[in-house]
Amino acid sequence: MNMTEERCAIEAIEAIEEGRKELMAYIHSDADGWMEAKTALQLRQVYEQHRPLQYDLYLDLSKGEWLARGQAMELSEGDVCVLFRMVTEGLSCTSEMIFTARYKQELEPGNKKDRGRLDSYYRRLKERLKLYGITTEHYTVKPGTRYFVIYPEQWNEKTGKR
Repeated sequence: MNMTEERCAIEAIEAIEEGRKELMAYIHSDADGWMEAKTALQLRQVYEQHRPLQYDLYLDLSKGEWLARGQAMELSEGDVCVLFRMVTEGLSCTSEMIFTARYKQELEPGNKKDRGRLDSYYRRLKERLKLYGITTEHYTVKPGTRYFVIYPEQWNEKTGKR
């Protein structure tokens, strides 16, 4: 673990120990489903086991870090919400889910203006992600992409379901 990773892990653990008793949910490409870190010790173990360089895509929403193979990605908050949805929904992710994650409203069937806006946005996002070596297909990350996502439960409540 390098100094930056260690510092971030220690800060996250200290914040929880100081009373922010947040429950952290996480998922990764080798897991069958969501897992939770409920204690500082569990959180420390998660950060020790899942280092950014082990994954093609690493999203730590509790610390505001989004990395591709250990390199910081320059993405907007909306882009991160879309990427979160793409990763967590997997192959079942749809254009409607992407639209909702990005624009915080439903994509109405037959609305050509919104469909055009979504298609334009998705093309731009796809090109930005390609710069970091992340390939997307049909509104999801390409199968075989190694990913890790961790976030505080209250983030989930504010922005949508997992």
